[in-house]
Amino acid sequence: MRHFILILFFTIISTTGFSQKGKFGANIQTLKIAYMTRELNLSTDEAQKFWPVYFSYFDESKKAKLETKEDVIAFEEKTLFIKKKYVSEF
Repeated sequence: MRHFILILFFTIISTTGFSQKGKFGANIQTLKIAYMTRELNLSTDEAQKFWPVYFSYFDESKKAKLETKEDVIAFEEKTLFIKKKYVSEF
């Protein structure tokens, strides 16, 4: 339960941090990367492969959210499509 709360906390903070410009947003992103790398127990090679895929997934998800603000069903469809697209990548 503690891990779930921590992950939820960092996810919420990171989404607000990504929307902000400057040093604060960069610090949040750095903390998120360090935390997730440690929690997922990624080796250096694994991390080098994981993070580009994750950021691409994150960017597509964010774009889908912005494009479908008003249409919940369209958002869910896009989100499902994105998840299916990236499931083999992770």
